[in-house]
Amino acid sequence: MDLAPVQQSMLDDYLAAFDPLIGDKWTERTFRGTVQGIIGAESLVGSRIAAFPPHLVTGGHNGEQRVRRMARGESTKRSEMDAEHLTERLRKRGLEQLRDEEEVWAIVDPSELRKPYAKEMPALMRVRKTGSEKGMVPGYRTLNVLGVGREGRRGARYHQLFSSQAEGFESESTEIQRALSMVGESLTSKKVTYLMDSQKDVLGWEDVQLMDLEAIRTLVALGWVAAGFLYELGVTLEWPEVQLLARLGGWIPKPNRPPGKTILSKGLQQLLDHLATEAILADEIRRNGALPPRIAAFLGPNWQPAS
Repeated sequence: MDLAPVQQSMLDDYLAAFDPLIGDKWTERTFRGTVQGIIGAESLVGSRIAAFPPHLVTGGHNGEQRVRRMARGESTKRSEMDAEHLTERLRKRGLEQLRDEEEVWAIVDPSELRKPYAKEMPALMRVRKTGSEKGMVPGYRTLNVLGVGREGRRGARYHQLFSSQAEGFESESTEIQRALSMVGESLTSKKVTYLMDSQKDVLGWEDVQLMDLEAIRTLVALGWVAAGFLYELGVTLEWPEVQLLARLGGWIPKPNRPPGKTILSKGLQQLLDHLATEAILADEIRRNGALPPRIAAFLGPNWQPAS
């Protein structure tokens, strides 16, 4: 995802809320570059994150290693770049966003970070497979609460990654009670309505690679710092990208009937299928010099592979 200049300026202002956690310029550049890279790559893979902000790889430094060392706490001894402090600042930022709202919808989103092929990652628990698939796979659970005010202001109110196999874990119900209690106490002056929702992740949570549990929590917390900005920014039907995905997903425009997550997910899958098809056809031409005659005839004389 590319940010327009005005959105980049908004991101800079948003990240200023995390300045109290930062103790040196190196960490500041790495933190800001990491969040920008997560948004750009829509992933938590270090190499993909580092490919977006150029200053992560300047001066001969390996950008991926900078991201990993920050997540592990190896390069942030003078800063407070751990999951606990990041999510605390994220909650404060969310509360500031909702300060002038009289009524708030608190959307409770229990999500799962699946690692179906992981064997050596720490404290893995069993979580449900994605979508309609039956069965369980290794992974972690996250509990997130997002606030939406009646006047349209938005803010992240809670985030926690947990595992039933982690030291000190009590129960999932305890995690939920802790989240609701924390959110409720921070919004005592407002009318709060709680809603349950389970969303498909949009920033590649399941791309987390091998680290210790605290590093995983920190990296996912950094992902939520990025997600918090996008949530505040708001993605609406006015965005041409959303309109196109809705069309690809089969949406029929109707008054007061905006496309939902299912339609947008179908549209995105259509786009990904198209890109995959283009790549396979182009590879066939590279391998054999041309497409099979009947396929070429079906595509028509004017078809050309994407450059």
